Amino acid sequence: MDLKNLKVKAIILPHGEYRLGVPVPVIDEGSFYRIDGTHIIDKHKIKKIGEADDRVKIEMTDKTVVLEVVR
Repeated sequence: MDLKNLKVKAIILPHGEYRLGVPVPVIDEGSFYRIDGTHIIDKHKIKKIGEADDRVKIEMTDKTVVLEVVR
């Protein structure tokens, strides 16, 4: 799945949740994805990406990240 075609409304991490004021695009920076200028997802740590409705679940080697998205 190509994350750079999505706009993120919220980032749900194991330790907290970040609600963004407006949906922002996922920026592909080569070896990582950047969301809202500060949130980084390392591509090398991604094991699996799944979709369900308006959520994208990213299973990584060290944590699971859920993105609430608009298409």
